[in-house]
Amino acid sequence: MTKLLNFPLGASTWCKVLLAPLLAVDNPSLSVDNGNKSPLSVDAKPQLVDNGGKEVDTMTQYYIPQTVFPTHVPAVEYAALVAQIPEGSISTSKEIEQFLCHRHGAEAVEYDGPLPKFYDPSTREISFLPEEGTEPIPFYRVLSERGFVRETRSYSRETAVEMLRGEGHDVVQSGQGYRVEDYREKLVDLRGAFEAEGTVL
Repeated sequence: MTKLLNFPLGASTWCKVLLAPLLAVDNPSLSVDNGNKSPLSVDAKPQLVDNGGKEVDTMTQYYIPQTVFPTHVPAVEYAALVAQIPEGSISTSKEIEQFLCHRHGAEAVEYDGPLPKFYDPSTREISFLPEEGTEPIPFYRVLSERGFVRETRSYSRETAVEMLRGEGHDVVQSGQGYRVEDYREKLVDLRGAFEAEGTVL
């Protein structure tokens, strides 16, 4: 008596359809109704189904990747946002990226061009060269997505830790880095803070 082989999941269905007419010679109970089609003319095709916004091939179960092309944003725009973060508040690189994505209607952003390093605290205006009344832009107030202190071209990590502690933040060592405790409670409301100051962003 002919026995069915144990094929891997997904292949067994195809094998049963293709081999059933042959196996039915020994076992009539295995006959398959193919709608009067030839047993070997099975024209089933993989189908793509909706799976939470991702297209999935029901036969292979492979996710189809979608390429995201970032929108190029001038580095001046990024610096202008950082210059608006008041003392005692912080932001994260992810928060700023989401703000710029919303502003430009983009899925991702990429910064281009030279980065200003100075600003006037009274007017929040930025500049590339130090002028009377200007200070370095507080890039140290921008943490990583998980609240870790970042090293920038303007501030080393140790200097950034010192500056943040001087503004009242509780900075603790975590592994090989430094993290601001309860940083989520200190996040600045980018859109709300700037609208309150009448700043056009």
